[in-house]
Amino acid sequence: MPRVPVYESQAAPTLSTGMVSYDRAQMDSRPFIQAALAEGEAAAKTAQMISDYADGRIKAEGTLSADNALLGAEMAMQQASSNMVRSPDLGAVFGADLTNEYSWQGAVNEIQADAQGSLNPYARKLFDAKFRSLATKYGANLRVKIDERVDKSLVSSWQVKLTEYKLGFGNINNEELMPDSKEALRAYKEYTTKIANEGMALVASGRMLEETLIAEMLKANQDIAKNAVTLLFNQQTNPVEAYQMLTSGDAEDLEKLSKSHPNAAYALHMLKEAIPDASERQKVIADLRKQAFEQYDTNAKLKEDEAKKLKETNTKMVNEFFEKGTTPARRKEIRDKLESQDFITPQMQKLMKDLNDVGVSGVFRQPEKDGGLGDDEETVLMLESKIPNGLLTLNDLIAERSNLTQETFRSLMNDVASIRKDQWTEAAKYIGVEFNYAEERANSIEPYEEKAKLSYRRANRQWLKYKRSNPMATSAEMEKELKRIIDAEWVQLDLVLGIELKAEVRALKNFPGLLDKIPVLSNGDYDYSQVEPVITQHIAENPNSATQLAPRIDEILYLIDMVGSR
Repeated sequence: MPRVPVYESQAAPTLSTGMVSYDRAQMDSRPFIQAALAEGEAAAKTAQMISDYADGRIKAEGTLSADNALLGAEMAMQQASSNMVRSPDLGAVFGADLTNEYSWQGAVNEIQADAQGSLNPYARKLFDAKFRSLATKYGANLRVKIDERVDKSLVSSWQVKLTEYKLGFGNINNEELMPDSKEALRAYKEYTTKIANEGMALVASGRMLEETLIAEMLKANQDIAKNAVTLLFNQQTNPVEAYQMLTSGDAEDLEKLSKSHPNAAYALHMLKEAIPDASERQKVIADLRKQAFEQYDTNAKLKEDEAKKLKETNTKMVNEFFEKGTTPARRKEIRDKLESQDFITPQMQKLMKDLNDVGVSGVFRQPEKDGGLGDDEETVLMLESKIPNGLLTLNDLIAERSNLTQETFRSLMNDVASIRKDQWTEAAKYIGVEFNYAEERANSIEPYEEKAKLSYRRANRQWLKYKRSNPMATSAEMEKELKRIIDAEWVQLDLVLGIELKAEVRALKNFPGLLDKIPVLSNGDYDYSQVEPVITQHIAENPNSATQLAPRIDEILYLIDMVGSR
């Protein structure tokens, strides 16, 4: 601002027109100058305030823009860091190739470039200063997580190799790795050293504790020993015998066991060397004992099941041989196969040969419908009687083949060595029980005993005929027919009893006057209800006859009770 000269005057301002001239008189200008100065200073302050406000607004907007950009960048870093922690290529995260999709620095550069695009110079300056710090922070955190993953990956990789080591050397059937015991021991020692060294490298880098490595290696070797010896016992024909060899302490037995498999010696070596603790080794041997007996039972059951299955298959072929529709060529095929397996008896072999040589008519009876004799009923009844108790054999059928038709022979083959419990068979058993009871209660009445035997055979024949004629009979129909057959036979038995009873009563004629006292009914039979009272009265009147009459009373009363009762 230009400097203004200031003058001072001692005269007071006046408007008088005295002797003094205005040209030589001047007023005091300081008040006016001070006012002017004050006005200029105010204007400067106002301008300064306006400038400061403008600068502040620019800075505020820049700071806000920078902060928003940093917030977005931080979120992008968090997402990028999360993705890279799960990266399948851990080496690329902090590698030199910034174009790799898993490169951290490449991702940081992209995030920075995207965030800076819309910022003014001031905001960009603020953003860059804070972004570097933020990137460093997230980069450090990511590196820690990546290192942890690398550590876990290395340990995990070693554990996978350890598992492969256990499975490989525990499998004595791995011919590629262990063709024999000598090679198995060599490969085992080589790989054990290799995997132990890799474990020690992890220990040296702080990724694994030494005690963990030792424990893992010991357990792995114990597992190898258990698996190897378990597989050895699984493949023994007689595991119980193998267990006895193992525990016998006999050198010859152990030598024999060591040669029972190409890697048996290796398995036994592992059992002894890989499990140095005697108590732990005894536990393994105890498990082998349990396994041996279980395996023995399993093998026995397996053989039994295989034999059963073979028997079922061969039995079907035997039955097919005697089917009507089987061709001669098929019969020859069946016979050759059964003979090669030594399944059929010499009697069956002869029967099959005879059937091929002379045909059906030369071996079996011809059916009645074809003009033949048909089955011999007594033979069929005899064979049927064996079925309920499972006593029928193929040899029984072969011995009676000349008394049977081919159809009946084939039908009875289904019942060989079986206990048949259908309604037909149960009915046949009931017939036997019914008439055996009749025979037993005859009490030496010979005609009645013979009649009971005859009734049994006759009832069985009638039941067999009914069965053949009515194979689809219902339970109610079967029950009705069975009752009819048995009731008819009991009527015949009662006739025999009636004849015996009448003969016993007539024999009382030897006692004078006694028979005449027994009443006779209109049908000519005696009134048997009066026999006992009449004889009792006669004994009372003739005491000397008691010795002879008393036994007769018992016999007559026994017969009276039997008539009409079962």
